[in-house]
Amino acid sequence: MASPLIRTALMVRDLARSHAFYESVLELHGVYLDADLTQTISWKLLGFRPDARLRALILKPKQIDGRPAPDFGMIGLFELAEAAPPCPPRPDGVRFGEAVLVYYVRDLAAALRAVAASGGSLVSGPESFRIPGVEASEAIVRDPDGIALNLVQASEGLAWLETQRS
Repeated sequence: MASPLIRTALMVRDLARSHAFYESVLELHGVYLDADLTQTISWKLLGFRPDARLRALILKPKQIDGRPAPDFGMIGLFELAEAAPPCPPRPDGVRFGEAVLVYYVRDLAAALRAVAASGGSLVSGPESFRIPGVEASEAIVRDPDGIALNLVQASEGLAWLETQRS
């Protein structure tokens, strides 16, 4: 049996810009790792030259519900300044095979303002929906590198406390 998802590794062009985006939008203020990986085996795993510059910053929440956050569900930012550019994302939707990161947020309007202020863009929404016992609003956004995120604001019991306890 596999463990819960430890982290999602995102390949980015500008580590500082991406750090600012994820810290602002998702409030990931904790740092699990901040390292220069140039002299490690990482270049082999990612398919680069041995002298390729590679930096990593793994972010996580500091606390969840007043307790220290567990070391899973993190975002790993890997700066690959020398990598070939990806195919451009769709500005109005997502592509087949594209991963979309899904996060609960306490205030969707505030998160969308942070997306715009941090160099991201709105793809669709916000849209409201209701299923039995749940009222929610959500939107799809892109970070500065075009990575898709689904931001969901739902009732406290569903969205924040129950699903994020360690």
